Order: sequence, then C-alpha cells, then structure tokens
Amino acid sequence: MQESYRQSLLEIYPEPVEHALVNFNAADVMVFLGRKLTGNFQGGIITDTKKRPQGVHMKHRMKKNSLKMYDKWSVLGVETTMNNPREFKIYRKVERCGKKVMRWIPMGKGVFNLYRYAEVSKIVNERYLEALSVLIPLNV
Repeated sequence: MQESYRQSLLEIYPEPVEHALVNFNAADVMVFLGRKLTGNFQGGIITDTKKRPQGVHMKHRMKKNSLKMYDKWSVLGVETTMNNPREFKIYRKVERCGKKVMRWIPMGKGVFNLYRYAEVSKIVNERYLEALSVLIPLNV
C-alpha cells in the first residue's frame, strides 16, 4: 500500500517543482512569507532544489526564514521555518505615552509567541499551496 502512494506521488510531484522553479519569482516568495518586495528590502531571495534518497525538496529562502516543499517517501509536505521571527508581526499590548495600547510589533523568540508561530506558518503554507493549486484540474 505504502509503495502505491509513493508511486502516485512520484508521478505528480515533478510538475509542482517545475511550476515553482519557472513561475515563482522573488516577489512571489515575499508574498508567501507575508512581505512586499520594495526598494527598502535588504536581503536576498534564494530558491533551490536538492535530490536526496528520500525524495526531492525545494526551498525558498528569505534571509533566515524559509518555505520548503518536499516529497518524503509517500508524503508531500510543505513547511515554514522561522529562524528570525522578527521578520513577522504579532499584535501585542505595548506601552505608549504611559498607556497600554495594542500594536503590531516585530515578533520575538519565545514560548509566549508559539501560537503566533503556528498561525504565521499556517498562513504561509496556505498561500504557497494556493499558488500551486493552479496545477490541480477542477472536475466540473
């Protein structure tokens, strides 16, 4: 049974990899990761693929954060890695002029922010999968 899943994945997986390599540019990767490509951006966007015994993975990197799609045996996975969470925002109470107000501020590292890590990762993964969904024919 496991082998049939692997075979099915091997048949369809090259198409999204090729689509991502050919069609996704730096601006797209920035959008997936919740940013806009502006003249103020200081950093690089890198996309690469690697072939391993378990399968092929494609990684899009923006500074220290990344978005990865991979096939590992019989599983197609998409995951976000946040090594610099300050690139993302969190809605928190901050003190301004002696008052506590809610503001979007850079997200820090810490257990307190785990819920926001999960939210951001889910949104990034959904944006990426949505962009790849053009490959899936609709049965109407």
